[in-house]
Amino acid sequence: MLCGTVCLSGFEGDETSGVERGLNGMAPGRNWKRAVRSIGPASFGALLPRGDCPGGSDLLVRDGLMIVCDSDLHDLDALRFALGSDAPASVDAPDAEWLLRAYRTWGEDCPRRLLGEFAFAIWDSKKRRLFCATDPMRRRVLYRHIKGDRLTFASSPHALLAFPGVDRSLNELAMAEFLAASVYSIDQGTTTFYLGIDQLPGATCLSFDGDGLRLSEYWSPESVPETRLDDHACVAEYRRRLIQAVDRHMASGRRFGVMLSGGFDSTAVACIAARRLASQGRRLIGITAALPEDQADVAHDSRRHAETVARFLPNMDLHVITLGEEDVVARPEGEFNVLHRPSGGFERRFASVAAHAAKLGVDVLLTGFGGDQSATARGAGYCSDMLRRGQWRSLIVECIARGKEQKCSPWRVLVNQGVIPLIPEPLWRRYKAFRLGRSLPLALGTCRADYAVEAGAMERLEQAPLASWRPQPTIRGQSRYGLRYIMRSGSITPMDRLSLAGGVRLRHPMFDRDLIEFGLSLPPEQHVRNGRRRHIMRQAGIGLLPPQTLSRADGSDSVMPDFLERMTSAGPAMIRELDALEHNPAVIRRVDFPRLRALISSYSAARPSRSARQDAQYALRAYNAAHFIAWFERRNA
Repeated sequence: MLCGTVCLSGFEGDETSGVERGLNGMAPGRNWKRAVRSIGPASFGALLPRGDCPGGSDLLVRDGLMIVCDSDLHDLDALRFALGSDAPASVDAPDAEWLLRAYRTWGEDCPRRLLGEFAFAIWDSKKRRLFCATDPMRRRVLYRHIKGDRLTFASSPHALLAFPGVDRSLNELAMAEFLAASVYSIDQGTTTFYLGIDQLPGATCLSFDGDGLRLSEYWSPESVPETRLDDHACVAEYRRRLIQAVDRHMASGRRFGVMLSGGFDSTAVACIAARRLASQGRRLIGITAALPEDQADVAHDSRRHAETVARFLPNMDLHVITLGEEDVVARPEGEFNVLHRPSGGFERRFASVAAHAAKLGVDVLLTGFGGDQSATARGAGYCSDMLRRGQWRSLIVECIARGKEQKCSPWRVLVNQGVIPLIPEPLWRRYKAFRLGRSLPLALGTCRADYAVEAGAMERLEQAPLASWRPQPTIRGQSRYGLRYIMRSGSITPMDRLSLAGGVRLRHPMFDRDLIEFGLSLPPEQHVRNGRRRHIMRQAGIGLLPPQTLSRADGSDSVMPDFLERMTSAGPAMIRELDALEHNPAVIRRVDFPRLRALISSYSAARPSRSARQDAQYALRAYNAAHFIAWFERRNA
């Protein structure tokens, strides 16, 4: 956790006290040491972890340079080789030392040379310039506020409120879009729910000096070329990078656990982690959230798939937990104190699993999150890509296979997954509006129409591309879209922050940049072959994953049936909470309560359709947003 400010015109009041107040506004869940330093117009502060507490904040001053960072750098041996004589004497040097050496050697080009998670700010007193950067997937975040020649930054938006001139007003546009949209149907980008506070996107550098503010992107998913490796080499290279990614994320930690759904991605992470620990005589904790056995949906039962993995790994201890109603609909004020934003709902599931992991003594919890973008794509965009390329045999094989899997006609697969993704956006919008029987902007969300107009959201909602409602026309395009969303919106941040508040660091090896770049470089036939998706993982996983897992038709994990089932049983409690909120004028001015009540009352987790699961997301988002609005009004009155 970090905080800092730079006022280029000189000293304006007590900047150090503002930084200290900002640090006090960030509560990671346990007592951390505080450090504050100043050089000229720059004042930086950091919350430093005590002992083995997960985290990586640091503050350092060297030769006119001051750095504050929140980081977990990987592959330091390679970085040491690249730096040559400028490298620190030991790989055990703090990350702040490595970052300063990289900045001295490569200047503002240094972020592209780094692997791992990082958010840092450097004040260069000779150039009178502030330089900031974040890692590509925004595993560590920076929020910023600019007023004139003063820039303030922090790991949390609430920390910025400690400085004068920062508005405490609700960002009405962001709230209207949040209520109107599904999880991915509109990219809210770098905005936050505090007016005037923005997030720094992933893979982005910020420079602030007398010439003003400049932002530049140092990495993009679009810049990755297609690989020229043959089939055998692709499989070998993917397996090597996958093992290396897990190893990098296990470089530090006392006791490791894995959030295990039993799908390809989490199983691969579990198998690699278990083998690494077995060589050290250590055990891995596996944690699976599932329904009680008498309520399990066999088709999507995490318990059954996780037990298969546990039998395959002799040094893994599997713990199956059942989430309760409070994990879904508990009043989320404590969550808001950490995030300062409403969550989509499912982030709470990660936090609940992490809380259970903490009770078992786990301090680092591995996940398979991000596999869809790192080379195990589910095949969205494949049919339209084959149709566009004229590869008829591959297209026919895939349509027949998906028709059998989805129990529908191959022609229907061809139309929905081959033809429709290729039609122009305006025509597709008309088609979608016809299918829904209403206009798109407020078709499924819970934002009041008059509030959307008042907040200025209607025009953007009408013009925004609705990429999540239709697959991209290529597999690579689908992966790029997902990565771009994560880079800009910071969708990983809520689950990470809520888990860290309980003393557990989530680590996502599938978001390793080397692995992602290789996944983006793969041709379509490495993802889908002979009608079977996740081809490269099936090949790379031979001898690594259980044969029963590799033989699964889809290879994907469960779609959180335990969480959705709890939403069904918690419906009456949600309605009671809404009865109390409906007397709050700030909430009823923004939230369409009749629509929200209808979503909650009509939802059933008994064999829910894709649209029903989408409705569940809308309901959870709106429920949390209503509580957030009430909390925000109280907090910032």
